[in-house]
Amino acid sequence: MRLHTLRSRTAAVGGAAIAVGALGVALFAALGSTSANADDANDTDPAIEYATVEVRRVDLAVGHEATGSVEPSATLEIGSPTNGTVVDVTDPGELIEPGDVIATVDDRLVVAISGTIPMWRDLGVGDEGPDVQQLEAALVDLGFDPDGNVTVDDEFTDATASMVDDWHVSLGTEETGEVTAASVVVLAEPMRVATVNASTGAQVTGADPLLTLASVGQVVTALVPVADAVTLDVDDNVTLRLPDRTEVAGTVRSVTLGTDATVRSAVVEFDDPDLVPPLDGVTIDISWTDVLVEDAPTLPADVFRRLDSGIYVVDLLADDGSITSVQVEPGVVVGTTADVSGVPIGAAVIRP
Repeated sequence: MRLHTLRSRTAAVGGAAIAVGALGVALFAALGSTSANADDANDTDPAIEYATVEVRRVDLAVGHEATGSVEPSATLEIGSPTNGTVVDVTDPGELIEPGDVIATVDDRLVVAISGTIPMWRDLGVGDEGPDVQQLEAALVDLGFDPDGNVTVDDEFTDATASMVDDWHVSLGTEETGEVTAASVVVLAEPMRVATVNASTGAQVTGADPLLTLASVGQVVTALVPVADAVTLDVDDNVTLRLPDRTEVAGTVRSVTLGTDATVRSAVVEFDDPDLVPPLDGVTIDISWTDVLVEDAPTLPADVFRRLDSGIYVVDLLADDGSITSVQVEPGVVVGTTADVSGVPIGAAVIRP
């Protein structure tokens, strides 16, 4: 979390917005600090036992909460490779990995390979480009170049075509030495079948949706009011509470404009996806803290006394029992704790 500049910060105290100035007078007036005259030093009554608090360093932070919906981090719609009849389609929930057949329309298969570049064209001998290199690498990974005859580069050679034929034989399709774009789905990671749009026996035309894949990885998307969203940055840490009340760590991946000017859309990733079961569509709680002042010297706000002159003092109790009233400069208040300067760490302050 970032450290905010105190001179321009506004803190919410007791439901009211309180400006933080050099002396922070408004903050403590809002908290109901008492007004009294005081001398620099007071006589000590040895018969009185004083309740004291110590000046200590803490982070002053404000907690925020929101709710978000769990959804796949990515989805991919798979279209039909041709006009015809759906002969087979993978069931919902099935995991699709490189090499798997996703669907069959007539005698045309739709097969997954690994990579990041979508198949945007048919490929054959003589073609060049990064998509060729991706195809070669994917087929080598699937074991279709056991003798190492293919050089994985950006050139589609006869050796590449031979490897493609071996792939076709394994799939039971015609050996053409070429790859048709509509028959290949490129996956950067394994994905699950989220929905099936065309069941077995359905008549489809080329590019009609057959099914939709969803990533195994999940994210949480929340619409956060602007007043809270301004405390969130990319890479900030948040806590996510699952339906079983388990709390897991998350990281903000983006904060963008929401559906209107009053909200922002925050996308959060799970730090350890293995801890999270499939929760597509489930609403969960998100919480985070905004650190206003790091390692601040603090006191309870009710130990401050406001003098008629407008300054603030606290009463220090020395080891010998003497009491001294010391002028202090208040700063940010969070809840009942105040940032303060003018007193040493560890000093014993009398609670009125």
